[in-house]
Amino acid sequence: MQTTIPFFTGTDIDTNAHAFLKMFCREVTDNELRLKQFVHYLGADSVAEEWFLGLPEEATRSWRSVAAEFKKRWPVIHEVKKTEWEYEEELLEMKLPYESLGKWEWFAGREVRTHIIWAYRVQVLVKGAGLEDCGAYLKRVIQELPAPLRELVRWKYSTWREFLEGVIRLDPAALRDEMEKVKEEQAQEQAQEQAQEQARAYITSEIGRRLAELELELKRPA
Repeated sequence: MQTTIPFFTGTDIDTNAHAFLKMFCREVTDNELRLKQFVHYLGADSVAEEWFLGLPEEATRSWRSVAAEFKKRWPVIHEVKKTEWEYEEELLEMKLPYESLGKWEWFAGREVRTHIIWAYRVQVLVKGAGLEDCGAYLKRVIQELPAPLRELVRWKYSTWREFLEGVIRLDPAALRDEMEKVKEEQAQEQAQEQAQEQARAYITSEIGRRLAELELELKRPA
């Protein structure tokens, strides 16, 4: 199956210059044809086209020299691996918002529950930090989880491997029940706060009324 190669502009940050070059070489296998057709794979009026048209004549006599000039203009960017400390920092910043709990999102080409997506993403960081078989930072991360999920997993796991497997295999019905409990508790707390606010307002109003009556009494002639 023939691959359609998008035009190379030289300025698109989402395009890997060397991936483009490899795709071009795979599609056009003859060096002479590469020399003739390369310009037609560059975006019109783009930085890449301007660069190619501005090459000295001796640089365009062979495909090898054109490829060498291309690699000078767009050098390979070597990816620097993250340190364990950086993975740990990202791990502690990976939050699961309460509002997203119980919902579904697209992940790896299918719909997945948000807490499972969170667990898979955390798993990548845990592996990078080399923490799979220990419990470093685990209690701290669990403490930051939304209350319904936190109640279902706290005090159960001693390693990240066990914890993440537990989150992934969590019974959805149990999570839903725990979310309902939290909603009921929040509703009760809100009702109590409203009752307390009303009581404070009544007391304030009553004190004001009594003070006004007292002031009138004091102003009356003896």
